[in-house]
Amino acid sequence: MPTSLDEKRAEQRRWCLRREWAHVDWPDRLLAAEFLSEDEQHARQAEALRRLIRFCAAGVPFYHEVFRRLGMGPDDVRGVADIVRLPVLTKLDVQDRAAELRPRTAPAKRVALTPSSVQHHLAPALSLARLRVEDGLAHADGQRRNL
Repeated sequence: MPTSLDEKRAEQRRWCLRREWAHVDWPDRLLAAEFLSEDEQHARQAEALRRLIRFCAAGVPFYHEVFRRLGMGPDDVRGVADIVRLPVLTKLDVQDRAAELRPRTAPAKRVALTPSSVQHHLAPALSLARLRVEDGLAHADGQRRNL
């Protein structure tokens, strides 16, 4: 069984993707991510979170309003530990404010707007603050907050 990145890449090259998927690079990126150190993984996660927060604060009306109301900017969320400062996204919020949870534009990355990609790009906005379905939600600091 392959145990190094080079061995895994050699094994992966033995597999052939369908022609329509030959252009994708995510299998290589996922493979390389398996061999990152814990510090590198945390740094990548923090950077991905910062990009997501900036996108949502600028392009998702719901989160733009949340940041405005809290007197925060996207740069105030620097890592996972700062997420607790944001209110919990409830099932009721998703149901009542679905239109405000849709981004105004797609992220400025390689995006083909198909029904599945639109669904994919809604996911970050819906999962930015933890989605909880239960009633009587409490925030991580124990305080109940309404959006």
